[in-house]
Amino acid sequence: MNTLKTNIMKKVRVTKTLIHHVGYHFSMLTLFSLTLFTLLSGCGADNSPTNTTETVQGGKAGPVSADNSSANTTETAQGGEAGPVAADNSPTNTTETAQGGEAGPVAVQPPPAPGTLPGVFLLAFHACDTQSTNCFNPQNHSTYLAHSDDGASWTPLPNFTTFSGSVPDLIRRGDKVYVYNPGRVRRYTISTQTMDTGVAVSMRTRTGAIEHFVDPAPYLDPSTNKIILFYLSSTGVIGDPAQCTTCPMRSATEVEGSDGTQFVVDSGDRILVARGTDPDIFFDGTRYIMYISEGASVRVATSPVLQGSYTLVSTLPGGLLTNTGGVPAGHYDPATAQYWTYLHTPDNPSVIKRAIHPDFSRTLTESDFLTVVAGATFTGLGASYVVQSPGFTVNQ
Repeated sequence: MNTLKTNIMKKVRVTKTLIHHVGYHFSMLTLFSLTLFTLLSGCGADNSPTNTTETVQGGKAGPVSADNSSANTTETAQGGEAGPVAADNSPTNTTETAQGGEAGPVAVQPPPAPGTLPGVFLLAFHACDTQSTNCFNPQNHSTYLAHSDDGASWTPLPNFTTFSGSVPDLIRRGDKVYVYNPGRVRRYTISTQTMDTGVAVSMRTRTGAIEHFVDPAPYLDPSTNKIILFYLSSTGVIGDPAQCTTCPMRSATEVEGSDGTQFVVDSGDRILVARGTDPDIFFDGTRYIMYISEGASVRVATSPVLQGSYTLVSTLPGGLLTNTGGVPAGHYDPATAQYWTYLHTPDNPSVIKRAIHPDFSRTLTESDFLTVVAGATFTGLGASYVVQSPGFTVNQ
């Protein structure tokens, strides 16, 4: 009897052991199945708008959006802590962590930053060799660019190739310098140090009529970041526009997205003068100054509004600033509270000179001017070269 009892107890213990092992394996199989089901059901479709999580090589998981989701996401690579990473089509800012670093903000790719260009100031002018060609023909003029830190000593702009063009003027906007000649603009990209071959400038009235123009002078309106082009209108003129007896100085506003090539004429004239060409515009902190060339002389007009009506300054007889030369360019230097007036002289060969003066209280004489660019001293030119038509801008 005792033997039978002992055998029964052994069988019970064996049965319990078998049940324990079977139950353990059944539990592990069930857990594996549940885990597999969870993983499969947790993988969102590519177009799912819901956030999910993802961990790569041991990193802490954060939400990861589907490809077309507009929500912020996170991504972790090689053990780094996750921060938000924008989906492919997301416009939001993102962060990214790689190789164990902590996540920080990574901005959406901005436009290329402006490159570097030597000099505080830039100058455009045309030159011509009187010994080899007829310099009275504008088609024989070549455009040059120079830079300076003080407005007096000018050096050729590096990596710039001169091109055929007369009466140039220029303006810088971001990574580009826009160089205007009559009817055409060339754009120098600073970051790549390349100049395009030039594009024709289109100008129309608000009704769509073609506006003909000469002597373009660009000004960058800081309130809109658009180029405002001042010019002498030649619409309806037969012959030389410079021989006008009623000369309308006008302005036109750059068409959005045209990159300096298309303009719409602003309403009205900026000023009507009996004789005048080659307007130039600058700001002195309180008002806009317009220089107007009249042969070998310069007149000055002002306006409180960039695209408003300009009137000749009353402190000068007929607004006459000087009769030392023409085709001027102006600048107001806020550091010294002085005006800089550039022009080219009627000498043979002509040179570019500058006068520095505190106001427009008197007419400037020849003794007020000093030569700043001459063919005899400018690199690449020579004593027989005329240098004319200065165009000035601040290099920023």
